[in-house]
Amino acid sequence: MNTIRISNLKINLINHASIDVKTELISLVSKRLDIPLSKILSIKIIKKAIDDKDSDNICFRYTVDATLATDVSYNIKHKDKDITLPDKSLYSPVVIKARKKCVRPVVVGSGPAGLFCALTLAEAGLCPIIIEKGMEIEKRDFYVKHFFENGILNENTNIQFGEGGAGTYSDGKLKVGMMNPIKFKVLSEFVKSGAEPEILYLEKPHIGTDKLKLILLRLRRYIESLGGEYRFSTRMDKLLFMNDRIEGIMVENKNDFYEILTDTVILATGHSARDTFSYLHSIGIPMKSKSFGIGLRIEHPQEYINKIRFKKHSNNHEITPADYHLVTHLNTKRSVYSFCMCPGGYVISATSEEECVVTNGMSLNSRNGDNANSALLVSVTESDFKSQHPLAGMEYQKSIEKLAYEAAGKNYSAGIQKLEDFMCNRNSNSLSGTLPTYKPSTVFLKCDDYLPDYITNSIRLAIYDMDNWLNGFYYPDALLTGPETRSTSPVRMLRDDYMQCVSKKGLFFCGEGSGYTGGILSSATDGINCANSILKLTYN
Repeated sequence: MNTIRISNLKINLINHASIDVKTELISLVSKRLDIPLSKILSIKIIKKAIDDKDSDNICFRYTVDATLATDVSYNIKHKDKDITLPDKSLYSPVVIKARKKCVRPVVVGSGPAGLFCALTLAEAGLCPIIIEKGMEIEKRDFYVKHFFENGILNENTNIQFGEGGAGTYSDGKLKVGMMNPIKFKVLSEFVKSGAEPEILYLEKPHIGTDKLKLILLRLRRYIESLGGEYRFSTRMDKLLFMNDRIEGIMVENKNDFYEILTDTVILATGHSARDTFSYLHSIGIPMKSKSFGIGLRIEHPQEYINKIRFKKHSNNHEITPADYHLVTHLNTKRSVYSFCMCPGGYVISATSEEECVVTNGMSLNSRNGDNANSALLVSVTESDFKSQHPLAGMEYQKSIEKLAYEAAGKNYSAGIQKLEDFMCNRNSNSLSGTLPTYKPSTVFLKCDDYLPDYITNSIRLAIYDMDNWLNGFYYPDALLTGPETRSTSPVRMLRDDYMQCVSKKGLFFCGEGSGYTGGILSSATDGINCANSILKLTYN
C-alpha cells in the first residue's frame, strides 16, 4: 500500500459541524491528488488547527495521511510542499530494553519528567524507585483545596509538590510544535490512560486539570505493574557519593531516615525545588543562574475574548473558548509575552513556601469558567539580579513573592488591580466587568507595590502593542493579579551529552528543575530522553 501525506486541507467552519469530516477529507484528498475516491482506502488525521487569518472565513486546516490502493502510483511533485511522504519513524518504538541486570535506579520527583523517565526505565525492565516529597494525587488534592479555602499551606504537598508535579494543576496544555517519536510516545500514553484521542493531532491539545488527576493514577498503576515502586511523602535528604560517583541517597519519611543504595539517581525535582537547588550548590554540584520571566496574571471575561478573537463566530462552540498568544519586543531590549493562557480558567495560588504569594493559571477539561486568564511576563536576565551567584535568580524570585505577601496583608491574599487603573498607576477601589477567580482571597493593591518598575512599565508599554495585534485586548475592566514568578526554573544544572552531571557519574538531571525545559510535554520528553541516555550509557 502507498501512503501519502497531504497538508492544508481546509474545511470551512460554517460547514464543519454539519458534515462527516472524514468523508469530506477523503473528497478533498481525491481532488488534490486527482484520483478517484475508490482508490483512497483510508485516511488518518495527523494535525488539525484553526485558521482564523480571515475572521469572516474561519476554517479548520487539516493534515492527513492517505493510504492509496496498490495500483495507484502517485508521483510526488517536489514543488508542492503540501504533498509529501509520511515520516514513518514517528510511530517507531522508542523503548530500549536493558540487556543486563542492575541495581534499581532512583528517580527523585514525579512530575512530567520524573514520571516519563520512570515509565521508560520500567518498560526497559529496570524497576525504578520513584521518590516524591509530596503526597499521592488522592491526598494531594485535599491539601490543595484546603489551602484555597482556608489559606493553610502544606510545604511538602501543594500546587508545586506532590504526584504529577506542578503540571497537575496547570491546565494540561501540551505545546507540541514539530511532532517526533518521543512526543508521540508521551501523547499516546496520555490517551491510553484516559485523555481524548484528539490530543494526538490537535495543534493545541489540552487535557484539563480534572482529567490529569485520573490519568496520573492510571500511569502510576502501569509503572507499578512493571515493577516500579512509588514512595510518597519521602524527601531526598542527601546524595551519597564514593569519590566522584553516586552510590545512593539518604531519604526521610516521617522523621525516619534511611539509605537507598543505587548507582543511578535521576533528579527531576521541578522548577520550584529551592531546597534541592540550595543543597546541590552547597555540595559543589555545577550550576548557573538563567533568565526567566516575571509578571502578572491578566483576566478578561471569556465571552469578550471570544468576541475580539473570532468576531461574528464568537458563539461557535467548535472554536470557543478562544485563546491567544501575544509577544512584543520593546525598545528597551526586553520582551513581554503571554504565557500559559487558560481559556475558561482560574487564577490560582501556586506558592510552595510560607509567607510567599505566587500566582498561576489552570482550566478544567471543559474550559467553561467565566474568565480567560494568561500570564503577562517580562524577560529578566542575570543582570537584573545584581549578583553572579548561581542562586541569585532564585533569591530574586523569592524577594518579590515575600514582598507581595506582606503588601497584600500577610494571609496569602493576592493583590488585584483593574487594567485601566494599572495603566494610570492608581489604586482600584471597585470591580466591574471582571470578577477575580484567585483563592484564598484578594485585596485591592497596586502592582507597583510589589513588582520592580522595569516589570510594570514594560507591561504597560506592551499592553498597547498587544492591543494592536489583538484589537480590544486593552479592556479597561480586565483584572491583574500577581505576582507570577515561577514560569520556569531560575537555575540550570550543568549536564553532559548523556544528561549526566559534569562532575559526578551516575547523577542525572531532567525536566524543568534541570533548567532545560518548560511545560508538560517538553519535560516529559526530557524524561524519556534521560532514561534512554541512561540505558545507552549504563545498561547496554
